Amino acid sequence: MSRSLKTTRTAVVLLMITLLCALWVVVLGTIWGEHKRTLEANERFMGQLNAAVEEQTLGLMRLIETCLDSANMWIEHHPGENPCCAPGFIELVESYRKRSGGLVDIRLVTRKGQLQYVGVQGARGPLADVSDREYYMAQQYDSSRGFFIGQPVKSRVTGKWGVPISVPVLNKKSPVSVLFCMVELERVAALHEAVRIKPRGTVSILRTDGVSLSRVPFREDIVGQSLAGTPQFKTHLEGRERGFAIWATTLDGVDRFVSHARLGQYPLIVVVTSAVDAVLAPWRKLVFGLVALAIAASVMGVYLGQRLFMAMADKDAAHAAMQRLASTDTLTGLMNRYAFMAAAKRELERARRNGRDLSVLMIDMDHFKAINDTHGHAVGDKVLRSLGRMLTELLRSIDTAGRLGGEEFCVLLPETDLKGAAEVAERLRRECEARPVRSAGSDLMKTLSVGVAQLAGAEETATELIHRADLALYRAKKNGRNRVELADDPAPTGFA
Repeated sequence: MSRSLKTTRTAVVLLMITLLCALWVVVLGTIWGEHKRTLEANERFMGQLNAAVEEQTLGLMRLIETCLDSANMWIEHHPGENPCCAPGFIELVESYRKRSGGLVDIRLVTRKGQLQYVGVQGARGPLADVSDREYYMAQQYDSSRGFFIGQPVKSRVTGKWGVPISVPVLNKKSPVSVLFCMVELERVAALHEAVRIKPRGTVSILRTDGVSLSRVPFREDIVGQSLAGTPQFKTHLEGRERGFAIWATTLDGVDRFVSHARLGQYPLIVVVTSAVDAVLAPWRKLVFGLVALAIAASVMGVYLGQRLFMAMADKDAAHAAMQRLASTDTLTGLMNRYAFMAAAKRELERARRNGRDLSVLMIDMDHFKAINDTHGHAVGDKVLRSLGRMLTELLRSIDTAGRLGGEEFCVLLPETDLKGAAEVAERLRRECEARPVRSAGSDLMKTLSVGVAQLAGAEETATELIHRADLALYRAKKNGRNRVELADDPAPTGFA
């Protein structure tokens, strides 16, 4: 791989890494930002929903308190009448029931703890003994007497769940000792179901002591139970006016976002929740899409980068092949004349710069024309290729061989003096003579003539050095061929 290709490839790799890093930074930044926006939007929405349920619950409590106070005043101003069957009281209670859509249903408890419905007397008589109910017992003690929100109870008559809210009757002479309003959870659930976050969101009303009064969706195992001992209540609800938090693995095994608020004047806590999975589902879908897109883009980028590298490598290989073709003799695989002369100039400059010896061998195949004329050019080419292989095998890695044309070859021998070059030339001559070329079933003997010259003189050029070796080669041929001749020293220049 060429240095320019390595540099370009490194630059492309760095650019690709930079682009992929930038892509993933954008993707991860978008994911993080969208996650933050999703949570903030959910918190705002749940806060608004919590405020709406809070206001709705406050309105209901105020309505119930007003109705109970009004009923209590009627009893106080009508001491001689039994309210459960008095037309005026019945009319008053029916008006409350209608105006509240059935949410406010006032009932009576006698001093003996017997439940009475307003407007029912005689045949039905007392319906149940509720002296053991919390809402009745709370009115028997000074510490708890007053507007009291009781634990949810399941009616012994209808089987329906409701939250009783009681007050003591002010008229001590009345046969009735407690007024209470039974808020049916079915009706409250209908209101909360309409606003809860679906799916798996909940709306709950708790007393400040942790007792669960209402929950949508309804769960009988939770309603009426105390949650005061749970980690969620202790950590997030106890002693706090309002807040927003994440509850991990709540009573139903679901991780939830929770918004809660106390009602202030009433001992109630409104709790609105949404399932974490449901809230984050759109965000997770976005994450999946962005990550899939980023992975696809990364894979495509790597693929295109590999294709680009392959194209660059092919281009570099083609360029190298063209350079080889431009500098290589196609028949022998050695350097051609142009490339060899360029190498000779470089070696000469290196030898002079480092103060080293440099010698040159000029080689010619003896009687090569006769080989071509007698055996054909194919055999002649075979002879030349065999000489090229021999030079490649016998020369050192620092030596350079080239074919200057026809049957003429030249060898550069760096760091070699004239004596050493002559020894190399003689070894090549003997080896060539010992390696006949097989042609038409017989061995074709071949010999070399070699001229040897050593670089001498500070001004001698590569062309002049090769020319002196060529003159020595000419003398070897003249003196009978298959021999090595040493070049004469260069002719002196200037004046003595």
